Amino acid sequence: KFITAGVGKLVSNLTIRYVVATSILLAGMVVSQAIFAGWGQYRGFTASELDEQRVADLKATGANLVRLSFNKKPLMYKKPPYKLNLKSFARLDRAIDLCEEHGLKIVIDPHTAPGMLKRNTSTPRDPFWSSYEWHEKLIALWDAISRRYAKRGDVIAGYELINEPSVPRTPEGVPKSGPADYNELVGKLVATIR
Repeated sequence: KFITAGVGKLVSNLTIRYVVATSILLAGMVVSQAIFAGWGQYRGFTASELDEQRVADLKATGANLVRLSFNKKPLMYKKPPYKLNLKSFARLDRAIDLCEEHGLKIVIDPHTAPGMLKRNTSTPRDPFWSSYEWHEKLIALWDAISRRYAKRGDVIAGYELINEPSVPRTPEGVPKSGPADYNELVGKLVATIR
């Protein structure tokens, strides 16, 4: 499995190998297989909803990967008491089953978490970057994900730890310690998953 730390954003201070899957949005249209020329091992799409027809349509395009994001219906509620969203986990269960049935791989992307103000991206102003309390909620989420799907095998191609991480900056640059230290957080998340 590979782990992305935000599609297109690599972390240089970690000794973890990252492979970033290229993904585009299907948006309900059939896409020519020519679009995939030269893409390498993974060819796929990002989706927030999957059903039998969508998965079959994706497969018909020549895709072999889908990145399933939970920006609209998070895997963990963003308001107290910050419980796991069992309906969203059931959607993920079904999506993994469908991908497996159709020969697609899946990247699990929670996309948002408690302490993040937006559902599509993080911002430097997010409370998430100011307190370890928020990190613990994301760590608990990844613990639940990794335990639940540990035996699902190769259908799970990878995990996207945080979508588009945007940490606060100081005049000296990116923080090297504390809750805004992205590398520290990613290290904890990877350790939790493994």
